[in-house]
Amino acid sequence: RIAPTDKLQIECQLRSEAKVCFRRILLPHPRPVHAKRPYQSTERLAMIYKMMNWNYTQYVGLMATVPFRVGTWWDSRWVAVEQYARHRCDDFFDLPFDRKKWILQCQWDNTFKLNKNLAFELRGFMQTPAIQGTYDLKMVGTVDAGVKWTFAGDKATLSARCSDIFNTSMPECNLRYGGQDVRMENSFYLRTFTLNFSFRFGGYKKKEIKEVDTSRFRH
Repeated sequence: RIAPTDKLQIECQLRSEAKVCFRRILLPHPRPVHAKRPYQSTERLAMIYKMMNWNYTQYVGLMATVPFRVGTWWDSRWVAVEQYARHRCDDFFDLPFDRKKWILQCQWDNTFKLNKNLAFELRGFMQTPAIQGTYDLKMVGTVDAGVKWTFAGDKATLSARCSDIFNTSMPECNLRYGGQDVRMENSFYLRTFTLNFSFRFGGYKKKEIKEVDTSRFRH
């Protein structure tokens, strides 16, 4: 029987006069979860996938956001999240586990304005090796880039963006725990390229939309 999963999260945030933001992310009390992970049977040649109740998953971390600007041509923001992860399941077939790992995530967003009509964007992300139950996830990283050109009296906009330029956003998963030996090689093609064109007719005025703060999202 699968038990219900619940979640408790507490955040403490501190902002300095330099607009540097520190956020402490806490899951202070372990919470029960259910998840599916592969298991190599010791009785027959088979890989078993079964949804099971885990004792808990727990995360404690600290996030720092540091924005900075160089003149009027370079806007940048650096975000780092350091967290301690613990996954425990005492009833995982004949292979109970209680695994712990320190994980670092970093993201760097940059906008370069060559003039009022032309801007380039560059974003990088990386995550150190992580765990998911009995899985080991290798280091992963991505690079995105884009360009935006406004012309025809600010009525026309042409933009292009390439996400996951090096096709490295999917981590390699290995299982080397308690005699288990599984290697999962992903062949996903996740690189995308988008091209957008817009033109404003008459007296249409573009509605100002506040940018979403994505720094609180984890990869």
